[in-house]
Amino acid sequence: SDSEKKPTQALQLGFELALKERDAVLRENAKAIQERDKAMRQAQQFLNERDKALASLENLSAKRNNTPIIERRATSPTRRNKDKLKAVDSDLEIENEE
Repeated sequence: SDSEKKPTQALQLGFELALKERDAVLRENAKAIQERDKAMRQAQQFLNERDKALASLENLSAKRNNTPIIERRATSPTRRNKDKLKAVDSDLEIENEE
């Protein structure tokens, strides 16, 4: 009877160990799935932000392209500075003539 218990006890311990290992693997898998889902949500959020930024750039580009080139050139920083310099030059010419 004692010799019959040892194999049964060994089988029982082996079975319990296998169950513990299976539970550990299931927990790891569940954690990996949660991490994957979180990463996918973040990736989707980044894609949404990228799409919004691209749409904003396209809107700005479309507005800029709807403005006639002459208006754009008139309001460009270089053009404004040239106009200021011309005004200063003409003021200097007037002062020199006096």
